[in-house]
This record gives sequence, C-alpha cells and structure tokens, in this order.
Amino acid sequence: MRLSSLNSYLDLILSNQDVIDGKPNPEIYIKAMQHLKVSPNECLILEDNDNGIKAALASGGHLLKVGTPSDVKYETIKRRIQEIEAT
Repeated sequence: MRLSSLNSYLDLILSNQDVIDGKPNPEIYIKAMQHLKVSPNECLILEDNDNGIKAALASGGHLLKVGTPSDVKYETIKRRIQEIEAT
C-alpha cells in the first residue's frame, strides 16, 4: 500500500501478523469489522483466492470475487453493492 501511495485512503491495515489464525479462518475480517464498528452485513469483501473467499464467506460479510485486477473498479463494486441491496 505504501509503495502504491494508497495508505492515505485506508482507515485500517491488517496483515497475517495481526491475527492468530490466517485464512481460511475469518479472524482477520472479523477483527477489521470490530475495529471499524460495522456489522458483517455492512461489509463488501474483495477476494481473489480460495482461502480468502472461504474466510470472507465465513465472516458473514458480502463477497466480490476478483478474477483479475481489472475487476477492481468502481463500476464492478457499485454493481455488486446494488445486487446486495436488491436482496
């Protein structure tokens, strides 16, 4: 994040060093939700690998599966949020 100059846009950074159990355990997502004071229903988690997807789903948060970096764009995220709100 530092190298990409994105740190100023983030409220929280967690890594595997901040949790006891790594993915597919949902601990990292649950910890982030607690810190940000949001419920799983208020979260959209973007993940690109099997263990991350398992962790995201186990956390109760909503999931956007990322296949390629081009999937991470405003329109894709907005569309997924609209799908979630429609249910």
